[in-house]
Amino acid sequence: MKAIFFDIGGVLIDTDFAQLYRNFGRRVGIAEEAVIQYHEDNWREMMVGKIDLRQFFSDLGKLSATGSATDSWESIWASEALSLRQINHELLNWIDTQKDYIIGTITNATHSRLILDNQMDLYGHFTVNVISSLDRVMKPNPEIYQLALDRAGVVPQDSVFVDDKPEYIAGARAVGMRTILFKDNESFFSDLRGLKF
Repeated sequence: MKAIFFDIGGVLIDTDFAQLYRNFGRRVGIAEEAVIQYHEDNWREMMVGKIDLRQFFSDLGKLSATGSATDSWESIWASEALSLRQINHELLNWIDTQKDYIIGTITNATHSRLILDNQMDLYGHFTVNVISSLDRVMKPNPEIYQLALDRAGVVPQDSVFVDDKPEYIAGARAVGMRTILFKDNESFFSDLRGLKF
């Protein structure tokens, strides 16, 4: 094994997005249902970077009573989201101790999530980062996994991909990567020890 790639959401970070939408909508004067509906209607475009942060807040601003966003919305979004984040410190600390492997990420993330990840310097823990909204391709498209492998300079058979979503695990397997379906830290460490290379 030469490389281990991790998903972020559901593996290293958990955020209650329904609560985030409620809190954010309440603070900026947008109906909770409108924020949720915006995400449901636009999530794919957001994931592949077709809707950037400026467009995100501009679109939401049109749903508000004033008809436009203010400069404070980004900081409101960030403060509400960061207060709801749960970080898997045990796994993140383990990642920081790994010197024998290339450690990377393959994650579907919107620009509105990236501002949160960047405030935590989350991607500083990894050697290789493939992020859907920046790289304009999302899981389970085979291209996203191949992009990570290329950046790491490894072949699929020498890598492991860890994700909590079976459909994304299937995408990694389709390109020849070994996989671990993440359930919790204990099962992850057990599954990793059980892999034969």
